[in-house]
Amino acid sequence: MNSPVIIDASLCDGCARCVTICPTDVMRMDAAGGKAVVTYPEDCHVCFLCVEDCKPRAISLDHSLANHRHRSVYADLADEQLVLAPEAGAKRY
Repeated sequence: MNSPVIIDASLCDGCARCVTICPTDVMRMDAAGGKAVVTYPEDCHVCFLCVEDCKPRAISLDHSLANHRHRSVYADLADEQLVLAPEAGAKRY
């Protein structure tokens, strides 16, 4: 499986912030190299927490890979269940 998470080992400073912040435990620290490595790519929900928390900008996400285990909030916007406009006659305060 291709991983949506890409870690540039030359930029990784080994701080482990990405390992700590990831809600689905996608990355681990490589004991031998002291750098983060993608261990469970299939669990990535493409939430961007690791990207935003990586100070040296060593992590990027590949948006072309879909994650079948995660439903995007953008898909919800297309659902008829959501009402984005106020009902006719509704009072605004």
